Amino acid sequence: MSAVCAGARRKIETAISESEQRATAAKQALDEAKQKLAKAQEDAKQLMADAEARAKAVCETIALESEQEVARMKEAAAAELNSDASRASRELRDRAVALALENVEGELKQRMNESVQSQLVERSISMIGG
Repeated sequence: MSAVCAGARRKIETAISESEQRATAAKQALDEAKQKLAKAQEDAKQLMADAEARAKAVCETIALESEQEVARMKEAAAAELNSDASRASRELRDRAVALALENVEGELKQRMNESVQSQLVERSISMIGG
């Protein structure tokens, strides 16, 4: 019986020893997993910070490019407006000159008769010295 008890005792001691080894290995695995988790969380935090920094830089770039594009569009619109205003002014001036010439021609046709033409020709000849 004592041999049976001794055998059972050895089995129990072996089982306890194996359980302790498994517990130690499990604790080490848990510690490693915790370290990996902490590292992964730290890496994720850094990735988020980097992504936020890149997003902010992209937003600033887009905002700056948008402002530049708006300024360019305003300049183009102002240049086009000035060009249109200059063209309209030239057209009005040309039209005014054309109307003035038409009026003068009409006035001359009404006032010029053969008598007036003869007087002008004689006066011009006498001024020339004839």
